[in-house]
Amino acid sequence: MKRSSNKYPYHRTKKKKDDEEYAAEISPSIHSYATSSERYSNRRVGLTIGYTALFIALSSLVFLPFILGTTAIILGTITWIFRQKVLAFTTIGFGLFSVIFTIIYNT
Repeated sequence: MKRSSNKYPYHRTKKKKDDEEYAAEISPSIHSYATSSERYSNRRVGLTIGYTALFIALSSLVFLPFILGTTAIILGTITWIFRQKVLAFTTIGFGLFSVIFTIIYNT
């Protein structure tokens, strides 16, 4: 009986042109777990928090500037986590403006 010189007789050593790897096509991507309705829901949550934070930030210019301004900064950061960046930066800007001018003019 003749022994094969290859250690693994069923393993091909020569590659053909059409040998391909299918791992990337077969494996699920990172973003495939969230359905479009879940993404839409997360977007709506971010917008709701963002507009609430913007209302609080604009209210902080008129009354309770330190408390409402700080709250607006925190809610703006949460809005930024939900990827509503323009709304988040606007809210954080108004909140910072309110807090900084309260500290400057009340000391």
